[in-house]
Amino acid sequence: MASAITALRLRLRAAGFSPIPLLGKRPIMDGWQHLHAATDFDIENWEHTAPACTNTGGLCRHMPALDIDILNPDAAEAIEELANDRFAERGHFLVRIGKPPKRAILLRTQTPFRKISVNLTGPNGGNGEKIELLGDGQQLVLFGVHPDTLADYRWHGGAPGDIALAELPYIDQSTAQGFLDDAARLLVTRHGYSIAGNTTAGTQDRDQGEQGQDWSTLLANISAGTELHDAITALAAKLIASGTDDVAAVSLIRAVMDASPVPHDSRWQRRRDDIPRAVKTACEKFGHGRITAPVALPYINMATWDIDPVPEQEWGVFGRYPLHQTALLSGEGAAGKSTLQLQLCAAHVLGADWLGTLPEQGPALFIDAEDDGNLIHRRLTHILAHYGKTFEDLIRGGLLAVSLAGHDAVLAAPTRSGKIEPTNLYNQLLKDVADIRPKLISIASSANVFAGAENDRSQVQQFISLLTRIAIAANGYTVLIAHPSITGINTDSGLSGNTAWHNSVRARAYLKSIKPENGEQPDNDLRELAFKKSNYSPLAESITLKYRDGLYLPLPGASSLTNAVIDDVFLTLLDRFTRTNRNVGDRRGPSYAPALFAQEDEAKRTHATGRDFEAAMRRLFAAGRIWNEPYGRPSRPHYRIARKG
Repeated sequence: MASAITALRLRLRAAGFSPIPLLGKRPIMDGWQHLHAATDFDIENWEHTAPACTNTGGLCRHMPALDIDILNPDAAEAIEELANDRFAERGHFLVRIGKPPKRAILLRTQTPFRKISVNLTGPNGGNGEKIELLGDGQQLVLFGVHPDTLADYRWHGGAPGDIALAELPYIDQSTAQGFLDDAARLLVTRHGYSIAGNTTAGTQDRDQGEQGQDWSTLLANISAGTELHDAITALAAKLIASGTDDVAAVSLIRAVMDASPVPHDSRWQRRRDDIPRAVKTACEKFGHGRITAPVALPYINMATWDIDPVPEQEWGVFGRYPLHQTALLSGEGAAGKSTLQLQLCAAHVLGADWLGTLPEQGPALFIDAEDDGNLIHRRLTHILAHYGKTFEDLIRGGLLAVSLAGHDAVLAAPTRSGKIEPTNLYNQLLKDVADIRPKLISIASSANVFAGAENDRSQVQQFISLLTRIAIAANGYTVLIAHPSITGINTDSGLSGNTAWHNSVRARAYLKSIKPENGEQPDNDLRELAFKKSNYSPLAESITLKYRDGLYLPLPGASSLTNAVIDDVFLTLLDRFTRTNRNVGDRRGPSYAPALFAQEDEAKRTHATGRDFEAAMRRLFAAGRIWNEPYGRPSRPHYRIARKG
């Protein structure tokens, strides 16, 4: 029975691709540049002739690949968007991500052409960035583990094998050259790059026959078990000289040794233990590998800021939780934190209100390491009854729930040096959110997912940075649920550990019980949601909540609407009316904005009235955020409300 890797390669061949086994990013067979499509027999035989080659590439002869080797995320995204505009209508648009922001896009051709490349100098003067169309004589990694990130390559828009080569967008050499010219022009004019020089047809990879023994000889020596020390040293040198990461090089050489048929005796084990030393020596010799790799600072390109509009702050929940950041929600045990967060998740996916606000609509991910699926089921049943919706509505809107109760839920843990490192669970979560793109990732709770010391400022900061990375990958925001210490409860800070928990997040809320006044009977159903921090807006007002029908809701008659919230709803509705060419104005009549906006669902869900919108309109005019835009014939202009800037 064929292994999973062999089955994958056979599926690629059946779909029209030309698979090739790879050791990291490198083919090990001699003359691979001149190979034609492998047969089924060849592919099945690779299990025996190349057992360490666990990555799979594809020859680019009929599969030219746009390789976007750009380090500026915005610039790399711009090239992908240009390619999408140019080629997406011609076939399936498959994008491979290995080490972000770099990416590759698959195309097809009938007439093979050689590699076309544009070498670039970045805005900060750094060299080594380029965009290429890999062609005849090149290959691209399609599946496996990236040697630098040690994470799987991932695909967007489908994956080769599931999508046939014939379904990819067609391109010829002339079109390829024209696209690269346009892409280079875009990088120069919009992102501050300069062209360092072009390399067109005829370019070959620098590792072809330049580094001593070929791959097959080195692997044969290790497999035979002869002169193990010399063979390991030579293979380590070849891997590091070809640009392989030092950690990946150790893993790959160990995989070769483990697959060898020679007896795994004490001598063999000693040589296996010597692998890290051989790789370190190679790193010192060639100046490559992680131990000597320079770190490129992510300089910001401000060249167009004089003419670019100032970007507005984006919110997951206006005035409370900003996008692309991590927020902290703390509260005593059984205070209702998870229920409140499930309500927020449901509000996101249903486009419904949450405590008098209108969260940004989109998918949501709820991760609970404390409670099982049955309890989540019961809580969501009450929430759906409140909104008058069904579980089908939640699924269609994109709500996903994960219970890690009883499982290892740690997302990050300290190394021996004290540095916080992500776990495999974190890496999987990061990959998933990049595909799902949830607006909210809610995680309960910090004690379950953080294995560091809560009183260590550096470790806390590193952990929050990892959560923020998840928020950025999702184009959403992360809310981490936490429990306060006794001191945090007594001082009303709502914290446990050091002040880094407060300083590292960009928004923070504290859900607490309400103590009765003198002589009053305690009401165990009352809660106060106090907003303790907001970096990008005035601090939101505290909300008094009451538990009823399985939810925490604002007290009847208590308004949680603030001016900022009403202003946000006004602008949201203005944007929608503008997109649908429904002009609104500031004078009473059929197009009077406050009256029309008060009829919309958002107004009804937040209980905003026409008077509320009138006041919002005055504030927004005074703040210069909206204006009366002229339209129609110049001789007889009309005016409509529009955003300014």
